[in-house]
Amino acid sequence: MDTGTPDTAIGQLKAKAESEETEAQYQLGICLWEGIGMPVDPDAALEWVILAAGGGHAPAQSWLGSLYLSNQDEEQARFWFEKASLQGDARAMYYLSLIYVRGNVFGADPMLAFEWLKKAAENGFTEAMCKLGIMHCLGHGVEKNHSNATQWFQKAALKGDPNAQILLATAYLTGSGVPQEENAAVYWFNQVKNSCTDSKTFLIMADTVSEGALMPSCRVASYILLSIHGSLFPETKVDISTLTGAMPEGQLAQARRIVQSLLYDSSHATPFLQ
Repeated sequence: MDTGTPDTAIGQLKAKAESEETEAQYQLGICLWEGIGMPVDPDAALEWVILAAGGGHAPAQSWLGSLYLSNQDEEQARFWFEKASLQGDARAMYYLSLIYVRGNVFGADPMLAFEWLKKAAENGFTEAMCKLGIMHCLGHGVEKNHSNATQWFQKAALKGDPNAQILLATAYLTGSGVPQEENAAVYWFNQVKNSCTDSKTFLIMADTVSEGALMPSCRVASYILLSIHGSLFPETKVDISTLTGAMPEGQLAQARRIVQSLLYDSSHATPFLQ
């Protein structure tokens, strides 16, 4: 396929790719895959990315792992994720850990999943930080430890992960791994209210914190999340009457007080950090 003359940017990229520069091979593959500066050509794209990956290019290896994972080929996905992970690719480490959590092809291996997830988190991958906290909560691949869990939730929360922010807020409400501190909980609920635009996050996490699978059940947190959801997404009504009916008077009063402060009070501007 003609990708341009040497005088064009694409032509120069192709020339570098043909001279076996793995970064150029990878970038050319992505351009062909996404139709950047040229028509989409998945077959040619894959050829170039495979060349780059075979030459040791970690992002290309990780990209291939993701492609195979999306096509339900976990054997090939693991092959490429492992290669990228051994070169320090945090994203590949994260997805490799998920393969060992699921265990669809190779069998579940919680300890190996935890090991790769911890490496991904330590290398700065935000989603891995939150998932690592969850594994500490569940005792999945590691001894259950809520203090360690909240430390990872806080790291992810500070990087803007909404699930981690919600779990950290809930931890402060319940005193799970941290001192019970309502002001800190309000701060983190306020952070997620101001930053999260995904309606499903509030609904899913409302169920999660109410069920109590990760930490003590917290209907107050669930009520807060559903109330925030209603204020942000009024077009999708959520009935919280059942939850309200199951809450003791003291819990309901606390939940309503916090919701009032979140929706109408902007005084919580300073984070409460451990």
